[in-house]
Amino acid sequence: MSLVQRGFHSLYTAFAPGYDLVAWVVSKGDWQAWGRASLAHLESGPILELGSGPGHLLPHLAAAHPVAVGVELSPAMLRLAQGRRDGASLVCARAQALPFGDAVFRSVVSTFPAPYIVHPDTLAEIGRVLADGGRLIVVDDAILAGADPWTWIVNLAYRLTARSLADTLWAQRAAAHRLRFTHYRHVSPHGSVAALVGEKVP
Repeated sequence: MSLVQRGFHSLYTAFAPGYDLVAWVVSKGDWQAWGRASLAHLESGPILELGSGPGHLLPHLAAAHPVAVGVELSPAMLRLAQGRRDGASLVCARAQALPFGDAVFRSVVSTFPAPYIVHPDTLAEIGRVLADGGRLIVVDDAILAGADPWTWIVNLAYRLTARSLADTLWAQRAAAHRLRFTHYRHVSPHGSVAALVGEKVP
């Protein structure tokens, strides 16, 4: 495990209480706004969030539909999300082995996912639980605006540690699971973020 990977792992385990502060600092306060960019692309119907983390998006998903479920593997993150879920359900599970039936969700959302998102089994499971005409919405590729040294450093760190899914073969591999993607960009107060929206074609 690389130093960067160990750092991310720590934020989901021993240092989970500090996750929100780190996210706020590296995003100039836009982290939660970036996650909410996914809301513009939801389909009407049951919603699944993969990697719900500390749970900030869950109440927004529950407000959009009465059936909203967050999946998270980290017990520390599940504890943080428990008090924020506001009607959403929480499940401890791996994205590569989702404990749900076939075609039960109309939207699957993942914001700034960890490397599990590129695992072939994750794509297979998303394709399995997503109903025909449903959408997979992945938010990633954040860019801060500005010319100050901090912005330059953070944008460099993003480029060194995270590659946009739009720049990989991931979307092409998703075609095997009948997912066809459109690429959007959402502007926030201090930058912008990408949303990859894949529709599952019948």
